[in-house]
Amino acid sequence: MTEQLSPRTRTRRSALTTVPPRGSAGVRDLLAEHGVGGPGGTDLLLALLPDDPAEVAEQALIENTGDGSVVGFCSFSRLDTEAGAVQVDVHVDQDTAPVGMTFEATMAVVDHAFNRWGVQRVAIWSAGERADQLATRPGVLAEAREMPEGVRSTGVPGARLFVITRDRWERYGTRFLEWLVRPPADR
Repeated sequence: MTEQLSPRTRTRRSALTTVPPRGSAGVRDLLAEHGVGGPGGTDLLLALLPDDPAEVAEQALIENTGDGSVVGFCSFSRLDTEAGAVQVDVHVDQDTAPVGMTFEATMAVVDHAFNRWGVQRVAIWSAGERADQLATRPGVLAEAREMPEGVRSTGVPGARLFVITRDRWERYGTRFLEWLVRPPADR
C-alpha cells in the first residue's frame, strides 16, 4: 500500500489507501490478493471500471480501521475536468465488513472526488438490487434522467446512473461526513 489520502478519507471505521492505477483485469487480481469478494459485487465493479489504466485518475483500497483488514476498493475514473465530472466506483465485501461500512466509505470517496479534482458532479453507476436501494433514498444522490455533460455510458446492461452535485454535497453530505469522522465522544 502507498500513501494515506487527505484526512477526511478516514472515518471512524474506514480508511482509503491509494494503490497504483490499474484496469479492470488488474483490479480483479488486486481484490483476489486481498481476499475481497462478495456476492455479485465484484463482477459489477469490474464491468463498470475502464479496461485501460490511462482512464483511471486514482484508486484506493478500503481498510477496516478496527483491525487493518482490506474490506473493499474504490476507483476514480473517466475524469473530465473541462465538464467537471468524475466517475467513482466503490465495492465493499459485505461478508467481511461491518454493517454500514459501504455507506461510510462511499461518503469519504465522494468527498475526496470533490476536493481532489474540483469537479461539479460525481457519477456513480449501479445496477440490480443496489441501484434499487439507491433510487429509494433520494437526497444528496439523485438518479439521472439523462446523461450529464462529461459523463460517459458504461455499456453495462441494466446499469443506472446516479449523480451527486457539488452544491448538494456541500449542503448535506459534508455535514454528515464530519459526523462520521469525529470520535463518538466529540458528537
